[in-house]
Amino acid sequence: MVPAIPVASLEKDKIFDNDSEIQANHCTNSQIQEKKVPIIVAKSDRRGLFSSLCILPEYEEPRDFPNTCKNFIVFLVALASTIGPLGSSIILPAIQDVIDQLDTKTYLVNMSVGVYLLTLGVFPIWWSAISEIKGRRNVYLISFFLLVGFSVGCALSTNIGMLLAFRALSGAVSGSVQSVAAGSIADLYPPKERGTAMGFFYLGPLMGPFLAPLIGGAIATEFGFRGTQWFIVIFAAILVVLILFGLPETLRKVDLKMISENNLNQNIEKTAVIENKSKDTSNSESSTNSPKKIEKEGLEFINKGQKDIEVASNEHENSDSNSLNNSKVQKVRNTIYFYIIQPTKSVTLMKYPPVLFSIIFSGITFLPVHINNVALSNIYSEEPYNFSPMIVGLVYLPNSIGYIIASVFGGKYVDFLLNKYERKHGCLAPEARISYNILISIVLYPVSLLIMGWCFDQKTNWIFPLIGTFIFGFACMLTIGCILTYIVDSLPGKGATGIALNNSLRMILATAGTFFTEPLIRKMGVGPLYTLLSGLIVLSSVCVIVLKKRGRHWRETYDLEQLYDKLK
Repeated sequence: MVPAIPVASLEKDKIFDNDSEIQANHCTNSQIQEKKVPIIVAKSDRRGLFSSLCILPEYEEPRDFPNTCKNFIVFLVALASTIGPLGSSIILPAIQDVIDQLDTKTYLVNMSVGVYLLTLGVFPIWWSAISEIKGRRNVYLISFFLLVGFSVGCALSTNIGMLLAFRALSGAVSGSVQSVAAGSIADLYPPKERGTAMGFFYLGPLMGPFLAPLIGGAIATEFGFRGTQWFIVIFAAILVVLILFGLPETLRKVDLKMISENNLNQNIEKTAVIENKSKDTSNSESSTNSPKKIEKEGLEFINKGQKDIEVASNEHENSDSNSLNNSKVQKVRNTIYFYIIQPTKSVTLMKYPPVLFSIIFSGITFLPVHINNVALSNIYSEEPYNFSPMIVGLVYLPNSIGYIIASVFGGKYVDFLLNKYERKHGCLAPEARISYNILISIVLYPVSLLIMGWCFDQKTNWIFPLIGTFIFGFACMLTIGCILTYIVDSLPGKGATGIALNNSLRMILATAGTFFTEPLIRKMGVGPLYTLLSGLIVLSSVCVIVLKKRGRHWRETYDLEQLYDKLK
């Protein structure tokens, strides 16, 4: 049974976290920890690549970092988190230049955006798993170093196939920070303090889509699409330097003492068994070779016994060799399982109805976001608007402003809803988040799509579709923010895993939408396509109605512990 619990922030599911996430949510002031002197790790004992170069020290307990250091680390990972969304959208104002430079078609250029989104959404599942063993710093440094190289490949692409390949690789490595940064914040802050830190961190991913059209438009006007990719190269290189010198390892250490003792005891037992067998063999050999009993038949028997001993000894040596080889094979299998197979088991969470309905609703409501991003660039670049890349970049401002307003005020509103529910019922439940905010979103979202679609279809003045984009951004973020926090609340201790799964699945849908936007517009027209999308939004609202009515029942009756066991 999962009780109604208050969750104010994104929980990171970490095997190294000694805190009880659920207990911390129930009793924030009931335990007073003893004050202890922070221990700074010696340079020679620091973890992570080139750790001796880091200016900030590593602490034995990451939560002992001074607040100034914590704030800087949050700022740095937030800054790094902008590069994924930035890299996705920065090329949009330069689509026409890509077509001209690489002699390709619009839908293929849109595919370069789609494959980037796909890998950006899916690969964080694996980066997160690697960071839990190899450390956060290693993942940051390796992924952003690779991003520099892959972005150079994008900038130097001579054909669309080359661009598609390097864009896919760039998305895969730039997405590392999306999941690992949440882990870094969980390393630094106990549950009751993570809300504020996570709020500041999410400004990074929000600023990416906001800045991308502006930066992309300005650069594309002067330097074309290649200039936008060189900008990513420079930005990624700056991040590598900042991480190298300013980001110490924060992964909380697991106590390996018991594991080591168990392994040692097992080895001692195996050694003792082998020694006992050797002693038995030796004693047997001594008694058999008694001079008083040596006869012809006895000598033959002894010779046969010695040969048997030699054969047994050789078999024992071969057995040891095979055991060693088997151990190496098993180690490789375990590595493959942990890094490649186990992260994919997060799909099992879809068996839990609150997660299933949440992700379906989240995926459908997120689908129009990237369809609209592609459509805005294509439509405003053509007749009757013929905007330059710089001006095309500016048309993304209204929906970005809507995103930010809804993110800031929408978060405060759901806190108000939770407090109101607590005063009335004496406890907090995730379903309290689903209220008038979702109702407003479900009404405004389809309306905004209809405004944009039919204004574009009828080729009205350029400003009228932008009214729709502002409403669109506001309504969309109201929905996304509410559902993300609901998923976290519904999965105690597994909130980050649920978010990673949600992001992966909705990015797959967004990728499909990006691939087919331009062909669908040609086939159906902008107005009918956006009308279809608005209808999907209305139909998907059934999911949140079901969650509101049945969510608490599922949380209180579903065996989450058994479900969590399937993730191992």
